[in-house]
Amino acid sequence: MNIALPLPWSTMIGILNLHQHEGRLILSSEEVGIYLAFREYVMKLPINERFEVWEIKRGKLKAVHRMWLFGLPFLKSIMTLKGSNTCATKQK
Repeated sequence: MNIALPLPWSTMIGILNLHQHEGRLILSSEEVGIYLAFREYVMKLPINERFEVWEIKRGKLKAVHRMWLFGLPFLKSIMTLKGSNTCATKQK
């Protein structure tokens, strides 16, 4: 999965591998990387990130997002995501 974040005069690009481990969806840049693109130049950044997402009950997910800079942890976010039971439809 490729994710691009526009920055002033550049773009940060995260390339994440997707796989499943013990019922969790894992998205990780650890094997591929995060890059900064400026004009025709691209450099790999010393940043890695990993998302773990799993269902805690029907319609409710839990996610943990971790980031490392130079191999040192600097961010851990824990999120609970709740789905909506409503569905908007148009009838003619």
